[in-house]
Amino acid sequence: MKKLAYLKLMIWCFAWVGLTSCQLAEPTLNISSATPVSRSNNPKWRELFLEIKKESEMQEVELLFLGDSLTQGFRFEKKIWNQYYGHRKALNGGIWGDSTQHLLWRLKHDNFGQIAPKIVVLMIGTNNAMNSASAIADGVKANVEEIGRQFPQAKILLLGILPSGRDPISSRRIKMKETNRMISKLADHHKIYYLDLSSQFQLKNGQLKPGLYRSDCLHLKTQGYQVWAKSMEPILKSMYSKSLLTAK
Repeated sequence: MKKLAYLKLMIWCFAWVGLTSCQLAEPTLNISSATPVSRSNNPKWRELFLEIKKESEMQEVELLFLGDSLTQGFRFEKKIWNQYYGHRKALNGGIWGDSTQHLLWRLKHDNFGQIAPKIVVLMIGTNNAMNSASAIADGVKANVEEIGRQFPQAKILLLGILPSGRDPISSRRIKMKETNRMISKLADHHKIYYLDLSSQFQLKNGQLKPGLYRSDCLHLKTQGYQVWAKSMEPILKSMYSKSLLTAK
């Protein structure tokens, strides 16, 4: 069942970004990364948008994950999700194919109802390959600012964009590394924290670590999600404790 669901996700993702094997497409469209853009004309996207909205209305949420297909993939890793986040009233708000501008649109159009999370985990930008590093960083910043406006009580854990693609010196890899350098400066270590997991997913020579990625060298296998959750746990646990203390 999990395999079939993940296969559907991969088909949607491939249709969106045009990926084959480990050759990651480099779109040439010049689309603003910090201006909200809807994907509601896509029925599959709309379906998931409404599903997330319904989930946000039916449960108390203390921990909110925002992002694209990488974040959405946790939905198919229920054992890992329940182990790390089941006791934290977590909601997965990731949607396949989303770029910074699409997540920004969702935030501005009530995708998350009236929830008041204590912590928001954000990873977004890998689908913005059509933009420059500075433009991607602007899009990430716009999302961070909107999260701050909508959830003023929440602390934000901003994650660096994970390495992807077979070639460690590709223009894409260099661009995303530069993007991470820029968005790391958004952290103030009080409201906004930053964590770059790149070293957990690539070897010293830049090659992707074996066993963590699927054949497209972008999406993660179960082992990849295990590494993500385990590597993020120390800072998340610290932030969660601080958030509870602040609430008191």
